Amino acid sequence: MSSSHNSSEAPQQQPIYCLGGCGFYGNPLTENLCSKCFKEKAGQDPAATSTSKQTQNKNESQVLPESSEQAPSTETIPSSPAKPIQEKKDRCWKCNKKLGLMSFSCRCEYSFCSEHRYAEAHSCTFDYKTDQRNLLKEQNPTVAASKLNRI
Repeated sequence: MSSSHNSSEAPQQQPIYCLGGCGFYGNPLTENLCSKCFKEKAGQDPAATSTSKQTQNKNESQVLPESSEQAPSTETIPSSPAKPIQEKKDRCWKCNKKLGLMSFSCRCEYSFCSEHRYAEAHSCTFDYKTDQRNLLKEQNPTVAASKLNRI
């Protein structure tokens, strides 16, 4: 009787291993990748960010008639990504160590611990060279001798 009970249930699928080769189980919704490999792939390839968006695009293309032509959408990518804002000023931006009383503010507007306070240690994005050149231009105006009148 138990054999007839098993035949009425849906057949069980064998677990699918991740195609990334990490040894975890994959998911058909994430292209047979585990969650970690899928996130890494999405980070590397911005065109394949999510399978749900791809399936929606396929469904939309099937609904629209082929005779109607639409102008291709042009997506502009900003030339410089937005700079993240440090919300927790009591923690180091680089290592997230609690700062306490010994915090060091940099010109890149982040707070750092004593280990990462130098620009080389935290890969500072502030352009010191241009800033110093502008400062010199302001403080040292051009010195030109007055012209002599000829007799």
